[in-house]
Amino acid sequence: MWKDCIDPNPFQCLMGLTDSCAKTLKEWDEKENGVIPKKVKDLRDRLRFLESLPRTEQVIEEEVQVRSQLGTVMEDEEILLRARSRAIWLREGDKNTKFFHARVNSRKKKNRISSLENVEGVMSTEKHEMVQAIQQFYSELFTTSNPIDPETALEGLDVCVSEEQNAALIEPYTEDDVSRALFHMNPSKAPGIDGMNANFYQKHWPVVKDEVVRACLSFLNEGIIFSEEFNKARVVLIPEIDKPRTESNLRPISLCNVSFKIISKMLANRLKHVLSNIVSENQSAFVPGRLIFDNLLVASELLHWLKGKTEGKTGWMAVKVDMSKAYDRVEWSFLEKTMVKMGFTSIFTQRIMQCVTTVSYVFALNGEDACEVKPTRELRQGDPISPYLFLLISEGLSMLLRKAQRDKLVAGVRICRGAPEVSHLSFADDAIFFCKANGVQAAHLTEILRAYESLSGQKINL
Repeated sequence: MWKDCIDPNPFQCLMGLTDSCAKTLKEWDEKENGVIPKKVKDLRDRLRFLESLPRTEQVIEEEVQVRSQLGTVMEDEEILLRARSRAIWLREGDKNTKFFHARVNSRKKKNRISSLENVEGVMSTEKHEMVQAIQQFYSELFTTSNPIDPETALEGLDVCVSEEQNAALIEPYTEDDVSRALFHMNPSKAPGIDGMNANFYQKHWPVVKDEVVRACLSFLNEGIIFSEEFNKARVVLIPEIDKPRTESNLRPISLCNVSFKIISKMLANRLKHVLSNIVSENQSAFVPGRLIFDNLLVASELLHWLKGKTEGKTGWMAVKVDMSKAYDRVEWSFLEKTMVKMGFTSIFTQRIMQCVTTVSYVFALNGEDACEVKPTRELRQGDPISPYLFLLISEGLSMLLRKAQRDKLVAGVRICRGAPEVSHLSFADDAIFFCKANGVQAAHLTEILRAYESLSGQKINL
């Protein structure tokens, strides 16, 4: 199934081998695994028949053989159901085929989209109208708003990536880096558009290693550009509520090909080692060495202080905001300018932007591919590097707030003498802002949020 490839393009070679292998495996699966339920039924019928016969030596011997065969076939059935149930939290060795059956049926029923509002706002159950509504909604959501040039607005962002850190970021990658990224992936995660999950690559690493390593290192070390086909992903729409009515009630999850995900994870592994030095302490999510609970504790203490403050002429307020479709609205120009302003080397920035901007999507509706969308902005959920890149986007907001503090436009909360002044705390795509409770500072805070929206593409969920 996996043969030597003579194509000089490593990405075309890898995709060709993957497609050929997937086709062969699909034919084998239909031939072998498609009859598993029938095998189970036939063996159980045979076993019941043998149990009704007189207990002769020959009958007992055949009964032992049938029980052994039945056990083997039922294990195969459970493996299939385990994969379909997506119950990846169960331990290896757990045996409960009935549970898996229920889990599969429950997932199918819960995730099925039976109706959506069409472009006229009328509820529709017709597949072509739902597909049209999905395509229109995500085409508009993923289309750039052509934000203002962030060059001037980002002047206050300090260069925080040192030469040593840049040297570590662009240090040549090795075969060990490729295998480390692969084997840190959950083997049971849903496969990408090529149909191969991480378990396939991990189990057959000695066979597929050469072509996978060649493709990954040719991009990361030599700068060979991969095609959009290599970075194509299937998007599965997961209902966030029971009986979703509109597209905003659906959460898009991108299923990347494992071969691309390895590249993204290798870049993420390098980037996360410098995050603690370049991301402000106001952000604690996804940063190695920090816990999101740190900000929760700080927020709790600040709110407790605000609640207990009953004296003095100055009032204070806390404003909690949520970014609507935060990942889906990220402007690529703002991300690139932010990385440049922070001091990332052009080589590393170009590698990141190549991974981000070459994506294309195939949207699936109830398990069937429905339509294609080519975005011009967004960070895809499901990509290993997306959470870290969103931290850089959020750092732009932190920079605007720090600048406002320096200009005495917004004052942060200081709960006692010697305590740090806290103007905001970030929790991934959520944030809490603290300032004086008066019209002037409220207006300045509103201006900062509007400026951040126009620069980054983010939208405050009012």
